[in-house]
Amino acid sequence: ELLAHAREEVEQEKNHALQEASQVMIDARREAERVKESAASEGLEENTLRKERLLAQIEALEERKAQLEHEIAELQQTLTNLSTRLQAEEAAARDSIVAQLDQQKQAFDDDMRARREAQQQQ
Repeated sequence: ELLAHAREEVEQEKNHALQEASQVMIDARREAERVKESAASEGLEENTLRKERLLAQIEALEERKAQLEHEIAELQQTLTNLSTRLQAEEAAARDSIVAQLDQQKQAFDDDMRARREAQQQQ
């Protein structure tokens, strides 16, 4: 009878220990799942923050690109204006040189004509 009682007690303790172990395993699985979800959530938050930072950087780069495109357009317009002005100045300089050469040629021709006339009169 003592042995039967002892066996029953051991069986009860064994069942109780199994139930406790089972509950510990269940709790551990739940905690692991919670930690996993938390880590995933934190990873998601971190990824979201990283994505937001990258989007902000992209936006800043797009603004800089637009600014540079505007500056390039202004520089191209300045270059066009300078080129046009240079062509006009070159044309004016050529016209001025041609006019001076024409004047010098006319003066030379007049001088030569006058000398010939003077020689013919002598």
